[in-house]
Amino acid sequence: MQNQNIEQYKEMVKIIAAKYKSSGIEQEDLYQEGYLAVLKALPTFEEGKGAKIETYLSTCINNRLIDVIRKNKTIELVEPAAINQPDYLLNEIVSMVKKEFSNNEYKMWVLSNAGFSYAEIAQKLGVDSKTVDNKLFKIKKKIRSSYGE
Repeated sequence: MQNQNIEQYKEMVKIIAAKYKSSGIEQEDLYQEGYLAVLKALPTFEEGKGAKIETYLSTCINNRLIDVIRKNKTIELVEPAAINQPDYLLNEIVSMVKKEFSNNEYKMWVLSNAGFSYAEIAQKLGVDSKTVDNKLFKIKKKIRSSYGE
């Protein structure tokens, strides 16, 4: 019966995995991870909770694919590009953060702007989450005071 259910959701897995094609992970690998999510999720679905099986599976598949993508991210300390500031201002902010903060603080800021959570940054840099929170708060406060919000 589970094999039949997996086949039934094959198209859903492909549609959801297609959203992550620019992640740098092979599409076939994303499909396989999506199928594994379905295999793991089907036995845990409870019909009486008010959610449709499709909604539940969709959430499980998305979460698994996001986890896989995060685990496969290589840390490249490239300058944050998506701050929604003009290029000259972005360059000034990057220069200021590099100049006024430690290398570790700079790495925290770059990783934060790349979408990593405080917990992920803490793990990658070998510090605790509260340290990351405090340091990023200090950096953001300095950026706001120097360049406005």
